[in-house]
Amino acid sequence: MNFRIRGLDARQFDHLFALSDAELAEHGAVRRIADGPRPCRISLTDATPGDELILVNYEHHPVSSPYRMRFAIYIRRGECRSQTAYDMARRRHDARS
Repeated sequence: MNFRIRGLDARQFDHLFALSDAELAEHGAVRRIADGPRPCRISLTDATPGDELILVNYEHHPVSSPYRMRFAIYIRRGECRSQTAYDMARRRHDARS
């Protein structure tokens, strides 16, 4: 089975980097400096130590049902284009075999 993972659109998060820490808290978000790999959900790559990140709760599937989905994601400052990954899990599995 083939599948595609698409990064989120950066435009919906850009404004967060201009907010103060208090304003971020009003959005349920916090500013972090990466101290190790953290997965950016725009670029689909890991942040490197020292990168500025926003940790925010993102509603992925906003439906009125038990399948509604929200989760915490990292967004890295400066990402402007989302990336698409194809069959990433399969390649990782094959590399481990």
